[in-house]
Amino acid sequence: SYTEKEVTKKATFKINVKEIPYLSNFDLFEGYSLEYLFDGKIEDGTSAAFKADEVNLSKMEKEEGLIQYNFENKVKLSGIDMWTNYGSQQGILTFKVATLDENGNWVFIEDKNDLEKANGLGKTFTLNWETQANDCEKQGVTFEPVNTDKVRIYILSVAHEWNEDVTGINKFAMREIKFNTEEIPAPTPVLEGIEVKAPNKTEYFVGEELNTQGMQVTAKYSDGTSEVLELENVNISGFTSDAV
Repeated sequence: SYTEKEVTKKATFKINVKEIPYLSNFDLFEGYSLEYLFDGKIEDGTSAAFKADEVNLSKMEKEEGLIQYNFENKVKLSGIDMWTNYGSQQGILTFKVATLDENGNWVFIEDKNDLEKANGLGKTFTLNWETQANDCEKQGVTFEPVNTDKVRIYILSVAHEWNEDVTGINKFAMREIKFNTEEIPAPTPVLEGIEVKAPNKTEYFVGEELNTQGMQVTAKYSDGTSEVLELENVNISGFTSDAV
């Protein structure tokens, strides 16, 4: 807005705010980005290294330490694959998985094969890393498919012996995380409204017929798409030039 001589004029513009695709409440070492976990680079990639200090380890003990991924669209999630170097010395060992339900609540994935353990606290998944060498090892878990657009990995324990003698502080690092998903077909778009660009002629003398030259009708759909319609498919009503 702008005011001049007690006269104020206003104008507006639109800003789109999108969710970031991933986040974590763990502290990373300087120079290591969370992006490395989801950049698709494995053999020649860079690991994301997290501090395994008192603060981060405390988050794990309280089941509060998490890595979250936001999918662009709702998907059917059925598993998670992870890669790391020096697996049994610096990899994630145990974790739980939570997804967002229709009501916006985070719900843990349970062990459907053991109903006694399906108590709402979630199944604890374990990764059995075999290597202690600089080899990019892969481990993964699967579970009953669930439809969601967000997923959280709550990390409960990690191996953090790597390089303690060099850095003076423990850390854990992961090379890549990938989610096993299937796309869910989008619902059929629904017509939400139309926009009309007026015809070139909008003033008539009594008795003249309607002239639609220059007129344009655009349909707006629920998926954000639009379509310019053929005027022969549009019903135009309410016009009369019988009187002033």
